[in-house]
Amino acid sequence: GLVIHIHGGGLHGGSVLAEKHLSQYFSVVATVCSVGYRLAPEHKDPVAVDDIQDAVRALWANGSPLVLFGMSAGAYLAARVALRLESTDVFLVMVAPMVSPSFLGPSQLEYAHAVWGHQQDTWSWKWYVGESGVIEDVDLLQATAARQQFPLTYISVASRDYLRDQGVALAASLNRSGQLVEFQEWDTSHLGCKVQGYWDRCLGGARDSIASFLQA
Repeated sequence: GLVIHIHGGGLHGGSVLAEKHLSQYFSVVATVCSVGYRLAPEHKDPVAVDDIQDAVRALWANGSPLVLFGMSAGAYLAARVALRLESTDVFLVMVAPMVSPSFLGPSQLEYAHAVWGHQQDTWSWKWYVGESGVIEDVDLLQATAARQQFPLTYISVASRDYLRDQGVALAASLNRSGQLVEFQEWDTSHLGCKVQGYWDRCLGGARDSIASFLQA
């Protein structure tokens, strides 16, 4: 089986090298390839999704098990690509995901001024979509409402994260449609998921789910 890791960075930053440690963490259960993509604001939607899909097509033999894994913006882009592939051979793993430019829940108010908070999130979506873009076209909650077919999905969120309730809402929607394999919530912040001491806590469940999917 193959794990394709998509880095985060708010859709306008980050790199494969910046998250090299994450791809190495999953390499004990599968072959891991990390792919890059062109960034906002220079490149608007759907350029990043196109770039990742092209990489997936080059790396993956259709019909074999594929895991798309990402954190934050990487989780969002992994989902967008998974929706395009429309394959039952794909397993989607989303950690602390960006989900929606318009959804507001209690965590968006409670952690509005966190390191990743309202201002950072708002500008990231504006840069990614652009002035002429349609917000609904990039919203994963809108995709579930439109009954677009998600693959089997694992979602974990950080309890002290601005994005927490977006992940919770997506998990609830996928659970109703039978596509949610597992949901976990960890007592950490958005950036805490990337701290080495939290890897086994925040990523151990994801690694176990990946191993189970690939062995099935």
